[in-house]
Amino acid sequence: MRTRLVTSEAADVVLAAGSDSSLTPTLIAGSITMRALTSAGISRPFDVGRDGSAASEAPCFVLEPLRESAYD
Repeated sequence: MRTRLVTSEAADVVLAAGSDSSLTPTLIAGSITMRALTSAGISRPFDVGRDGSAASEAPCFVLEPLRESAYD
């Protein structure tokens, strides 16, 4: 539906967001024990200086026509 809104030009930009409540105290404690969380608070998976991942619950995607994107 969201893609159809953009491709049919019914909308210029569409935000697609979600939420998940999987961040429990047990998960956080396990991640801390494994040293999996970043100390900087920023997830940089492809950076040479990465030091772990950041815990988050709400991804968001911006859907827009290619002609409007940063690649233009």
